[in-house]
Amino acid sequence: MKSFYSFFFILLLSALAFGQENGNDCLRCHSMQTLNKKDLETGKIKNLAVNPKEYAHSNHAGFECTDCHSEEFGEFPHPAKLSGEDIHCLDCHENSDDSSLVQFETIQESFEKSVHFMATDGEFTCFDCHDPHTFKLTARNIHDIKSTIKYDNQICFDCHDNTDKINLYTERTFPSLAVTHQWLPHQQLHWDNVRCIDCHTDPNQPGVSHLILPKEKAVSNCVECHSTNTRLAQTLYKFEVQETRKKDGFFNGVILNNSYIVGATRNYYLNLASFIIFGATFVVILLHFLFYLKAYNKKEHTHAEFIKQYFYPLWLRFWHWSNAILFLALIISGITLQYASENNVFLGFDDAITMHNAAGVLLSINYLLFFLGNLFSGNIKNYIPVLKAMFSRLFKQAKFYMSGIFKNEPHPFETTKDNKFNPLQQITYLFIMYVFVPITIITGWALLFPSIIIEDFLGESGLFGTAMLHTVSGFFLSLFMLGHIYLAITGHTLLSNLKAMVSGWHEVEKK
Repeated sequence: MKSFYSFFFILLLSALAFGQENGNDCLRCHSMQTLNKKDLETGKIKNLAVNPKEYAHSNHAGFECTDCHSEEFGEFPHPAKLSGEDIHCLDCHENSDDSSLVQFETIQESFEKSVHFMATDGEFTCFDCHDPHTFKLTARNIHDIKSTIKYDNQICFDCHDNTDKINLYTERTFPSLAVTHQWLPHQQLHWDNVRCIDCHTDPNQPGVSHLILPKEKAVSNCVECHSTNTRLAQTLYKFEVQETRKKDGFFNGVILNNSYIVGATRNYYLNLASFIIFGATFVVILLHFLFYLKAYNKKEHTHAEFIKQYFYPLWLRFWHWSNAILFLALIISGITLQYASENNVFLGFDDAITMHNAAGVLLSINYLLFFLGNLFSGNIKNYIPVLKAMFSRLFKQAKFYMSGIFKNEPHPFETTKDNKFNPLQQITYLFIMYVFVPITIITGWALLFPSIIIEDFLGESGLFGTAMLHTVSGFFLSLFMLGHIYLAITGHTLLSNLKAMVSGWHEVEKK
């Protein structure tokens, strides 16, 4: 029994010695979360607790407490003269080789110009945002940018959404950040992917900017981030070297690993390909029209006799023209968003967002009308191609568009009330209305409510994949609309098909 007590005594001494060597002797008291001190002059309560686990993972872990605090704190009870000890980061970090990259001197100069410092007459210090016992330098950890964003933003939320803490500096009442940022679309998406300081600081400051600007000088112009010249390249991603900002042709490619930013996430090769495809389509249609117009002017228009048949009911005509208007709005606003620039004076980014979202919602409702109308009226049969000899009939119709139409040959397939589309139209409209349009609508709703998108899909960003699918499907729908408008003038007169979609009465050649 005596040997047991001797062993226990030696073990206790060893533990005490180890604790003192690593600064844990102080944590005997300061690890208590209820350890507070009242300032007799101001009446404010100051919490003196230190979380041992958080301290162990902080940048200051491993330092002795007295490396920053006076060595006299080694005495207990602490001498009264130490009350209100004044500690500054530069006490250790000024002109330090180990912290040259952090530029503490520059940070201090910037901070003293910030709204936090100026509004509190200097009472606001580094430690009010950065607890020295838990602080972690995360800004350079580009491989885990989401953790950096969450950590940095939580610093702002801990004060601005905490009335008790903010009242330590002012008696003013501040609304919550959710209220003051009501104008910001997708608040949570922004807070999950962008730091508060990326919009509320001067990006031209070296290092991590600590020059917090007044609210009227904070970023409110969306294009500052949503463009290839995004300010995020100078703030959130500024520590990534310039050469890595392009990845497989993507502008601001470093963003790809973490998020998708409309207007900023663009690909040089995809942009070039889209311009080439759209330009080639336009040139082909223009040449086709010129040859068609030449043949049309030679065509005899007086010999044939036409009768009118009621082809298009009111619901179908309403859907058709409203769909055309909505899709045109989507094309204009979509191009504005995709190629956002501060020099775009035709349509602002904010207005384009509003137009795109509103048109998308209305288009979804309109598509539901189309789907139900087709289903219950029987009009859906016009979209179902006949499989028998399908390829020969497709070739026959294609041959007509490529040569027969220039010779004023009759259409190879008669248009009737129960068979309104030729074989090429059936295949095209089937894929457009029942594949591409649903894809565009579904991905559009997903982007409107991004929280429903799978965060990671096959090792890639689900948000990025959804946005790319939405953009590509919208691009091909735009090409279809261009071709659809052109083919609408290839009736027996240039305006006969358009008139039919207004009145509902289609002119059919009398046998």
